[in-house]
Amino acid sequence: PKATIFPVRVCDENGWCKGTDIIKGVCKALNNNTPDKLVINMSFSSKTPMRALERVIEDATKAGAVIVAAAGNEGGDNNCKGICVTTCTGNSCV
Repeated sequence: PKATIFPVRVCDENGWCKGTDIIKGVCKALNNNTPDKLVINMSFSSKTPMRALERVIEDATKAGAVIVAAAGNEGGDNNCKGICVTTCTGNSCV
């Protein structure tokens, strides 16, 4: 199938960003694409739960978007509903 990549950079050149930057990026992706044909791929770490980001992600998934995120690193157990989580340990990926 045909796919269009709509890159949205939310972090600076050093990989740093705020929760509000991530929220704006998710909203930009939603506002510029058809939600039921949208896959949002995220990979970042936070030691602090971000309830506003969780709400935006929940809204996106309710609209039909698929959210994929890397798991692991040092973020702890900040579980957010509606996210497909990928992880690798050794040579095994899930």
